[in-house]
Amino acid sequence: MNAAHRAGRRKPWSRGPARTLGALLGILLALLAGAARAQTLSLDCSSNGELMLNVWVDLDKSLVTVQGAKRPNLPLRTYVARITESTIRWKWSSSGGTSSVSIDRRTGTYYENYHDTGGGSEASGPYQCEKGTAPVPAAKF
Repeated sequence: MNAAHRAGRRKPWSRGPARTLGALLGILLALLAGAARAQTLSLDCSSNGELMLNVWVDLDKSLVTVQGAKRPNLPLRTYVARITESTIRWKWSSSGGTSSVSIDRRTGTYYENYHDTGGGSEASGPYQCEKGTAPVPAAKF
């Protein structure tokens, strides 16, 4: 093999530390940009001007965390949600029944329908949700 041929067959890492460092920095910036896009919506949902619920929606993980504004000492509840451009929906169950919840993303209207195990049902809301003021609560371990 002649010298010109060997020079064209350099190993990728031998192209210089500056090029390798540049590639690593590019990867790091891409990862940081992805983390910066992580978005959680904070919503305050009211009925007749009275704050009823704080709702946090993690758009990346499709999770909704809810806390009753009148009873903030109660534990937070987190649910898997189906999030589209127009709605945020989730369900929860207890020994007494199931509840289906939706928030219309265009109007900010919160609806909840509860069905008890005895066959009865009741509706909660509609509440009007707007940009929230409460910070996302820290996890307690």
